[in-house]
Amino acid sequence: MSDRISLNQQIEEVQRELNVRAQVYPGLIARGRLRQSEADYQSERLRAVLKTLKWLQENEDDIRAAAHNSAPFKGVRA
Repeated sequence: MSDRISLNQQIEEVQRELNVRAQVYPGLIARGRLRQSEADYQSERLRAVLKTLKWLQENEDDIRAAAHNSAPFKGVRA
């Protein structure tokens, strides 16, 4: 297994998962195993991940250039 999974592969996987959920969630909801509101919330969260990954992919060159031209990352976390 590869240590690095490309942005494109990550986007494809999130899209695949959204498609699976679109097929599976209606049955779970119909059987009372999942509330519609929870399904909507989970799907919305995953769509947000997809949006972020696509933004990163669209801006990858600029991000890499900025990172290359900036001071080294110190590993400080908020």
